[in-house]
Amino acid sequence: MAQVDLYDAFETTRCVRLFELLPGKRGDALQGHLRVSNFDKRLYYEAVSYVWGSETDPVDLNCDGHQVKITQNLAAALRRFRREDSARTLWVDSVCINQANLQERSHQVHMMSDIYRKASCVLIWLGEDEENDASDAFACVRQLVTNIWSRKEDLARYVDLNGFMVTSKNADEIKAKFKLPSTDAIKSLDRLFAISWFDRAWTFQEYYVAREKTFFWGLHLFLVEDVVKALRSLLWLHRSTGDKFFDLHILNKGSQIISDEKSKSFRTGEERRDFFTIISRRRGTSCKDPRDLVYSIKGIITNGSLIEVDYSQPWRETFAASTARYISSSGNLDIFRDVCPGEQHAMLPSWVPDWRAKVRSPLLRMTVSLARPYHCSASSKAMSRLSSSYMEIRLHGILWDSIIAMNNQETETDMIWMQKKILNIPRDRTLDFQEQQELVNFCSKDFVYLPTSEDAFECYTRLACLDLDPLLFDRRLNRQSMSKEPKTEGYIHSLIKSQKQYMHGQNLAFTKYRRLGVVPGWARPGDVVAILMGGEVPIILRPDLSDGKYTLIGESYMHGFMDGEALVEARKQSDPSYDTNDTSWLEDLHEGQLPFPTTEFIIK
Repeated sequence: MAQVDLYDAFETTRCVRLFELLPGKRGDALQGHLRVSNFDKRLYYEAVSYVWGSETDPVDLNCDGHQVKITQNLAAALRRFRREDSARTLWVDSVCINQANLQERSHQVHMMSDIYRKASCVLIWLGEDEENDASDAFACVRQLVTNIWSRKEDLARYVDLNGFMVTSKNADEIKAKFKLPSTDAIKSLDRLFAISWFDRAWTFQEYYVAREKTFFWGLHLFLVEDVVKALRSLLWLHRSTGDKFFDLHILNKGSQIISDEKSKSFRTGEERRDFFTIISRRRGTSCKDPRDLVYSIKGIITNGSLIEVDYSQPWRETFAASTARYISSSGNLDIFRDVCPGEQHAMLPSWVPDWRAKVRSPLLRMTVSLARPYHCSASSKAMSRLSSSYMEIRLHGILWDSIIAMNNQETETDMIWMQKKILNIPRDRTLDFQEQQELVNFCSKDFVYLPTSEDAFECYTRLACLDLDPLLFDRRLNRQSMSKEPKTEGYIHSLIKSQKQYMHGQNLAFTKYRRLGVVPGWARPGDVVAILMGGEVPIILRPDLSDGKYTLIGESYMHGFMDGEALVEARKQSDPSYDTNDTSWLEDLHEGQLPFPTTEFIIK
């Protein structure tokens, strides 16, 4: 909304404009001055973090004789921060940056994290308190700090405060001993964290880098330290009592503040703040310009050089270029976890995540929060090449297998029907003797899954849990209890049914070479299974026979081939004299030439 003729060009690339908000009383018009300052010199200013808000009914800001249109929400913030007797030096993005100059805008965005980091304080404007909730929320914060945080040593006697969703058996005693917030108090805190500031793309960086920061909600002021203590207290109450009353919108929104403060206080390595980790957390946050989903994290990630701020570049190219740079620099394909083909924007390539959407691919979701134990391409590194159109990426790997049938019937657990489909046998027709010999009865006591030499019971136990601890999926699926169960066809059916329940619509798949796996719900027969170099898991691709290129469908789990076994097969096929008992070379694939041929996949 700012006027172009208000802004003088910067003399150097290390300049910023600061806004001097002139003093005034409650009903006075807003006015102030802009001045250009050398950012490398010592400066004193406060930075404002806010949500732009609706552009209807804008307010005039008199800036050096120019009437600059600003939103009602920003006008309310400036009135709240204005002093009656002295000027206040602020940095406000929409006022201090010439938004009409794309070159300046790109350069200032590049400096944004430094601007907020250098500010003496970040003033976080949450908005007007139109429903008079702020006083109740403030009281709830104080109550949680006083009654829970200050007594955390007492609470620790009942529950491990650093544990993961541990529910105390003494919930009633905890509720009786500690004065817990009322329902209305919790709801007021819930409304606090429902404010749009907590869901805005840029606020993450503005909050994270600030040396000092304070929340303002209407006339009320909240110390960030108290809000963090209140949120942790609420999390402890949820863990210690198991009461869903405490598992509200608050913990979903506020968990970001808790984790951000914790990661700054207890650094646990750079991986926590790499491009993929942070943008996955921030996907779906609100912004007018989709490019800001990428640009807003540049200043806080450890590999910020991957992001080139350029507002003349279309958002689709920004997403594609950032994805390709991450793959090239990291040498892995972890970022494919965020690709959701069923939800993809039609104008995005299949291999580029649509970070505008909150949804993430549910396949292998249970494994993402853990240290994933999969290494299907061993120590190999991804070597990528991005096309000049930003629409295609070239990756190397092995064209390993293809899907022939899938169990996509929610009520179907008998795997025989898959093979009937392969042989074009009608589902309701009785098999003759020869056909029975050709089909594998997965639930037979004589069945052996050749890749792992497992019987049906052990094969489906591991397949149902993606070869992870069964307790992560269902307390009923623990190894001790399963060992006592009869190895019956009915029990194996129950394992398959449990697997389908926890895979959230994913499907069991049967491949051309009689391998079993779990694939995305939108996969279909004819899709190929590729072992791409740098990938933790096999990738499902859809071939386009018209041009020989592929569409990315998503990640998969292929039982018995998640730890380099497919590469051992490939080497044996290439060199029949190779001794498959020697697998030490799998640890050195990133250092030299691969001992097997690969295919170049062009993914569009």
